[in-house]
Amino acid sequence: MGQIQILEKLNTELQKEVYDEIQVVYILSRIRKYLELNKSDTTKYKYLKFFCNWALHSRIDEPGA
Repeated sequence: MGQIQILEKLNTELQKEVYDEIQVVYILSRIRKYLELNKSDTTKYKYLKFFCNWALHSRIDEPGA
């Protein structure tokens, strides 16, 4: 899945009302995927990356987490 498709899916989901945890997890997973594909500056988005990881992993033990 390319960056444009991820952004399109993310945009579609963000246009909707967020009603439940499933939507939040999906949105955070798309953001995380986009950041990884885009090789975004991890220090610039460290809090966003943390919450994306937190939503997708039951345990976070990497340095700086």
